[in-house]
Amino acid sequence: MIIWADGVRAFNSGREDRTFDSIVDSDGNKLLVAGVRPKLPSNGPNVASQCYSFPEPCGSPSFHRAQATASSSFQDLDTGINSNWMYSPPGILPVAGPVATYQFQPIATSVTAQRGQLIPLAPSGPVAIRQVSELADSIDSNGFMSLSDRYNPNTYYRQRAYVSGRYDRDYEDFNLGGKQAKAFNSVVAFAKTRKIPLVLVSLPVTDDYLDGTRRWAEQQFRQRMQRLSRSQGFFFRDLSQRWPNRNDFFVDPSHLNRFGAIAVARQIAADDSIPWPSPRSRSNDG
Repeated sequence: MIIWADGVRAFNSGREDRTFDSIVDSDGNKLLVAGVRPKLPSNGPNVASQCYSFPEPCGSPSFHRAQATASSSFQDLDTGINSNWMYSPPGILPVAGPVATYQFQPIATSVTAQRGQLIPLAPSGPVAIRQVSELADSIDSNGFMSLSDRYNPNTYYRQRAYVSGRYDRDYEDFNLGGKQAKAFNSVVAFAKTRKIPLVLVSLPVTDDYLDGTRRWAEQQFRQRMQRLSRSQGFFFRDLSQRWPNRNDFFVDPSHLNRFGAIAVARQIAADDSIPWPSPRSRSNDG
């Protein structure tokens, strides 16, 4: 089963999709296009420790050799480089802070210093590409970042300017067709061909986030997905306004914190209209 939890902004083809564009331009995607796939350990636990190696599995001897090579390569660089900055690949901003823990990826062995930044020259061996900041370090091995901060509108807007939906670039040139619709339809078709149940969940946002422009967009999204779910055979659950006044479920006006994520998970799990897969018995497994 696929449970796709998202929001109307992700389906707006009128806005610039920086996440998708960065993925397409990434070194990892280039490896995938070339046929290189991640290698997962065959006899390890289901939940692996945090590791960013690719394509080598966590804990493999070659990965540890890559770590050692990368650490040595970085230490041998010109000592005049500002040590608070590390190389970042295109599309990723460098992270400021004391050098401590690193992520490793096979990108380049040959680097040079320019304006306090490390620049890749040739795609051969691995080097340290980016400091794992405190924020990034909180992402677990399943890709989930658990945040406990609670949204308080009385203090939140003292540090950030309020932007109405009319001027929010996530709602710019609002269009639920186009490239995002094409991408979504391809996922629906993929799941249907392989008989994989697909559940699309529209995630909650706070009441003060939903001004006139955003409410209109939510309504358009809700109507479209209800219609498509009936015609294309997937399941749609709209939780966008499920907890409009539960600010303690949010880290900001439109993103859940860990408590909100727990609430959403429980809400979905209690929905017996979703065709949950039945666990296979031991006899069926052979």
